[in-house]
Amino acid sequence: MRVGLLAAVFGVLLASCSPAPTCGPDTCDGCCDATGTCRVGTTNEFCGGAGAACDTCASDRECSARACAAPSSCEVESPTIDFGTVARGSSHQRTFTVTNTGDVARAVAMTFASNSSNRIAVEPSGTVTLEPNATQTFTLTLDTTNSGPATATLPLKRDSSCSSDVTIAAVVVDALLTCAPPQLNFGYVPPSLTGTGQLTCSNAGSAPIAISNVKLSEQGQTTASTIFTYAGAATVVVPAQGSAALELAFKPTALGPRQGLFTFDTDAFGQPTVSLPLRGVGGGPKIDVAPTLTLPPSAVGSSQRGVFVVRNVGVRPNPADPAGNLRIESLRTRALANTTFDEVLVDFPPTYDRTAGIEGGQSVNFDVTFTPQTAGTKSIELSIHSNDVSAPVVTVVVTMEAIAVAPCTYTVTPAAIDFGTPRPGAVVDWPVTVTNTGTTSCTVLEARVAPAQQFAVPDFTGGPLAPGAANRFHVRYTQGSPPAGLPPPAGTLTIGTNSSSTPTTSVPLSASTRATCILTPSQVDFGSAPAACRSAAFNVPVLNTCSTATTVSNATVVTGSGGSTTEFTATASTGASLGANTGVTFTVDYRPADLGADEAFLTFTTTENLDTFRHVIPLRGVGISGTVTETFSARAPRLDVLLAIDDSPSMVDAQTSLAMAGASLGFSNAVDVRFGVTTADLASTARGVLRRTGSNAPFVANSTPNASAEFATLVGLGGTGAASSCLAAAAEALSDARLHGSNLGFLRNDAHLGVICLTDSPDSTPNPVSFELDRLSLVRGLQRADAFSYSVVGPFLPTPPGGCTYDGSNTATHATAITRFSGVEEEICSGNAGASIGNVISQLVARVERNFTLTRPPDLATTPIVTINGAPVPSTVNGMPAWSIDSVTGRLTFSALYAPAPGLPVTISYAPLCY
Repeated sequence: MRVGLLAAVFGVLLASCSPAPTCGPDTCDGCCDATGTCRVGTTNEFCGGAGAACDTCASDRECSARACAAPSSCEVESPTIDFGTVARGSSHQRTFTVTNTGDVARAVAMTFASNSSNRIAVEPSGTVTLEPNATQTFTLTLDTTNSGPATATLPLKRDSSCSSDVTIAAVVVDALLTCAPPQLNFGYVPPSLTGTGQLTCSNAGSAPIAISNVKLSEQGQTTASTIFTYAGAATVVVPAQGSAALELAFKPTALGPRQGLFTFDTDAFGQPTVSLPLRGVGGGPKIDVAPTLTLPPSAVGSSQRGVFVVRNVGVRPNPADPAGNLRIESLRTRALANTTFDEVLVDFPPTYDRTAGIEGGQSVNFDVTFTPQTAGTKSIELSIHSNDVSAPVVTVVVTMEAIAVAPCTYTVTPAAIDFGTPRPGAVVDWPVTVTNTGTTSCTVLEARVAPAQQFAVPDFTGGPLAPGAANRFHVRYTQGSPPAGLPPPAGTLTIGTNSSSTPTTSVPLSASTRATCILTPSQVDFGSAPAACRSAAFNVPVLNTCSTATTVSNATVVTGSGGSTTEFTATASTGASLGANTGVTFTVDYRPADLGADEAFLTFTTTENLDTFRHVIPLRGVGISGTVTETFSARAPRLDVLLAIDDSPSMVDAQTSLAMAGASLGFSNAVDVRFGVTTADLASTARGVLRRTGSNAPFVANSTPNASAEFATLVGLGGTGAASSCLAAAAEALSDARLHGSNLGFLRNDAHLGVICLTDSPDSTPNPVSFELDRLSLVRGLQRADAFSYSVVGPFLPTPPGGCTYDGSNTATHATAITRFSGVEEEICSGNAGASIGNVISQLVARVERNFTLTRPPDLATTPIVTINGAPVPSTVNGMPAWSIDSVTGRLTFSALYAPAPGLPVTISYAPLCY
């Protein structure tokens, strides 16, 4: 018969059954009947069949074949047989014997009861009769077909009163030899370095397995790999029920992922060849940290905090893979000379995720804090341990100077700084002065601000202060455009000294990001002026851009410490209501009293919808003696051109002409130009919003794919508009709200901004013309008049020529704007609007290449000295002008022949004009 079973070798011993004894006095305590059977009494079970003369056997006998005989053994020598672990699909044979050690023949029956789906055959099968002292050999053949645990039961039955079960167990596996991990991943290894990995191969069988003929190849290749290698023994024997380790290496030659295959032969059943995938990435994490860090000085007993930045400059996987991140595993410090461990603290920042690490291109700031207990130089060596295989340990030496405390006294002015409500993007520098008011030297050690995202200290230099001396530096605030609802910016300036009584002083910092209707210059810079010489006055516009009235009041000029000054003066009519879309002008003068830099602030308040705003306009100037020297760098033309286009029905032909001229308008390597386009239609909600290209950019530039086609699309506005105002459209497009919103990215700080109006009608701005012109003057600032122009291609002839019509004839607003901003006038009825726009751009290019504006007008009674790249250039060469200066605007203009090449330095030394 066949049942499921796993093969094993076992032996079974069937104990003897003794031959029937002769009944007699020496063998029977009872009686012997006619058949020779001993009867002992009536209490034991009946022996034999019905009518037997003797119904019992002695207590040490048993009834066998109707006779009392010595009892036979029913014990099995090995009740459990374990075949161990075998491979699925293999076949095994084992033999075992059964011996009859008794006196009579015995019948042995074998039947299997299996709970396994594997198969086993036993020969001979069925019932086998064993004569006394005879032995029978049985053969067990096992065929494995299914993996997993398997058991079977082998009952041995001699007769109904004697049976024993033998349990047979085994485990069938798909493979006797397994290797882990199933894919060997070397991770990230920089090119030219070597990473190692280990495979552990385990043998689940009962016989050794040999590994040989090892081969390594790269994905898709059959030749031997040079980046994946194996240097172990040619043959590796894996012991039974044991394991062996195989060492492999990965040495990439380039960045990027690599895959390979590790193949070897075995003598394991069903596994003639085993293949395992390999993987590695050339590159990965790479640590970058400055080798030294010097902290600002600190007084003994005071704490000084510094930051060292750990960067991952390695390859960033795509898609992201945390295994490619830089992980800082530990930080260890070693105190150097004159330093003890209790004076320094270094730890992981709380936001650092040790599991995730640092992605490629990212960095983490680590803090180090010194609290010196004695004076002198303090330093530690910090060891940073990471998973960068090219530099697993890097060191940073951190140093600071501990200054002995002194009984000095000092003052800090101002006690608080309010930066007011600057324009978005404005940068305001406020002076701070530390003065030694004592009789002993005092050392200013540091000046730091928090939060660093909004405030900065750009020019602090510490050092000792003699009695009465002062240290002057600035706190800088940069106005952003935070989302509505955020609290107003607030910070703290902390000044550290070696004063034993006041080691630190804090100055509160504040500003406002609330939306205000008031538009002002970001600053007014008078440049250099001789001492006691009044500079040319600036007319500083203060504009109300809202639709409701506001009140301007409390105007004054103050110093950085809050005091008054006579060097800067401002006059204006304040206290009156300022109507919607109107402005007031402050006239600001500068007269330096002595040599050196001067700073002050024009401050005033406004009331807008019952809310009060404080406004601050920085004033700058430098008192000098003698002449002023200014240096410029000649630059290649860079133009940001804003086209304000009339889209009334009569302008469709002009738009078509302009669209066809796109290729000739500067899309070349010679001119770095970008065009933004907006409608001038007063009724359009898109007025002031720059039209978008196919890539959703608010402009078309040299680098734009299919620039000419994109330009044609932008300028093709159609003819559905009505009354237009290029002036209002340009002012709206260049407003702070638009430049930091829908038109973000159009304006470059180092490019000439040129507005070009294309229209056949008068400008119909509903606001006062002076208001719109003042708005435009503040786009580039009062000191950068040469960086802005306003030009018009419009209706300038007394009467239009035949075949051309005007949509109105009052061009006064156009002319005023052109004059105010030194623009170009072109006629709309020239027959080619594209060519007219091209003429304007050509003149703007010449202005960028040849014009330089001084910070103040020169006194031409003294001839200025002009140089290009250090070589003097006279104003006239061979009777031809080389350059000229406008005494009103202070603009230096070179003739075309003498225009400096891009990149060359241009200097002009001149006597500033006194008023």
